[in-house]
Amino acid sequence: MNKMRLNQLFSNYIEKFEYINNPDNNETYKWAAVEQYRESFNLEAPDLPGMLYEAWKASENLIDSANQQPFYALVSYAKEEPETVRKMFRDLFADDGGNLAERQEKIIAFIQSSEELKAKYAPGSWRYTNDQRSVMAYLFFHDPEHNYLYKATQAHEFADCVEFLDDWGAGANFKLDVYYRMCDELVAAIKDSPALLQTHMSRYEENADQLYEDPAHHVLAFDMIYSSQVYNLYDGIQYDHPKGTEKKLHRERMEKAAALKESYEQARADFECLEEIRAVILSHLQAGSNIIHKVYGTGTIVSMEGQAISIQFPAQAEPKKFMLLPSLGSGFLKLGTEDDLLVQSNAKLLQMEGSLERRLKSAEAALEPYQQYL
Repeated sequence: MNKMRLNQLFSNYIEKFEYINNPDNNETYKWAAVEQYRESFNLEAPDLPGMLYEAWKASENLIDSANQQPFYALVSYAKEEPETVRKMFRDLFADDGGNLAERQEKIIAFIQSSEELKAKYAPGSWRYTNDQRSVMAYLFFHDPEHNYLYKATQAHEFADCVEFLDDWGAGANFKLDVYYRMCDELVAAIKDSPALLQTHMSRYEENADQLYEDPAHHVLAFDMIYSSQVYNLYDGIQYDHPKGTEKKLHRERMEKAAALKESYEQARADFECLEEIRAVILSHLQAGSNIIHKVYGTGTIVSMEGQAISIQFPAQAEPKKFMLLPSLGSGFLKLGTEDDLLVQSNAKLLQMEGSLERRLKSAEAALEPYQQYL
């Protein structure tokens, strides 16, 4: 993200905070709506339609609007098939261990089930359509600490301003992890802004309604995205709307950066592992120690210099020199101790000793130009 623009948005939010939350606008209602919804929603309620109706009223216009009523549709369906709707929510809220790909599949399944109910009880209705946005909202109200609200127009405008160029798509191709990643980055920046947090917390002191505490600042993140467009927090910030080709190039660079990072981390892990093995082996070897050669038999270590080892064998006039770790890895040398088990389990790594450091440096150099895309 463009931190300079993000900080300018924060400053504009602080400056317009009283206006954004005056009695006419009162965007603080979001925190009250979340609190009321969570108090109302009980999936085990015997009267499921009645419970959903109360939750629907509490959610204000964060899910439904005058034109689109996906949540009210579920209230209506629950009057006809309460257990079907109850199961839809249970499946949606099932623990996924934070796996956003699995969560996306649950969203798609919920939408499909809603469409089947619409075909039975509201055929042809465009107002009763549940989609990615509405189902994300149900997840958010259920678990605000691990989910985010979404409104496409405001989210795309915000992304363009702060230069978040990765594309989260739309409809069945929506990439939940990408949108959540943008929101996660926003939340991290919010937590690093004491002035913004202090301004935000003042709403709790001045509001008589019971407000959701929002410990993860996910409601605040949505309010920032929403208010930036609705209350023109972009005033004074010059920015472009990247074309599809620019976003495609950015995605390709991000994918390249991820692959290079993986290569670098593997090279570093291999190098560090080799150094640990070397330390263990050398701690048990010294001049005068015996060591076994595949052809020459048992010999005595004469000297050890760097990565090389000199061994005197009884039948040889002069000591023979070997590269210790590659020779152990290839099986030409054996220690004759329990360390041979360590050698056997890491044989390929030991054979690559001569190239590992070069590989690490090469991977680090290749990654450097792509650090900004990680």
